[in-house]
This record gives sequence, structure tokens and C-alpha cells, in this order.
Amino acid sequence: MSEPISTRNITKFNGEDFQGRKFQMRILFMMHQIWNIIYGSRTRPAQAGEAQEAWRTENARAMFLLSGMAHKL
Repeated sequence: MSEPISTRNITKFNGEDFQGRKFQMRILFMMHQIWNIIYGSRTRPAQAGEAQEAWRTENARAMFLLSGMAHKL
């Protein structure tokens, strides 16, 4: 399992340097082993069981990271 996720040191995107930010985010997601969830190459398994639970955990981690970096609408 990867390190605990914290959004404390992640700044919210301010609209500048999109390409640099995109690269940083991809590295962050890869480091936390959730890039395949974010990118969409790993979808939720159809069968209930351990694989589906693992996907749900990784999906929750991805949503947590994304929600911590978004400005309130």
C-alpha cells in the first residue's frame, strides 16, 4: 500500500502553467498508484469481491486528492 495521502502541501490550480501542473499531477497520481483510475484505463470490476473493493479504495483515494485541489464552485 502507498503512503497516506495528504493534500496539505498541494496548492490549488490558479490557471497558470497548465502543462507544468499537468505533469506534476500525473506524477502525483502515479506515485499514489491511482493514475490508471484517473486516466480511465482501469474500470470498476463487474464482479463483487476483492478486486472490486480494491478498485473502490483506489477510486476513493483519487477522488480525495482531486477534491482537495479544486476550488469551490
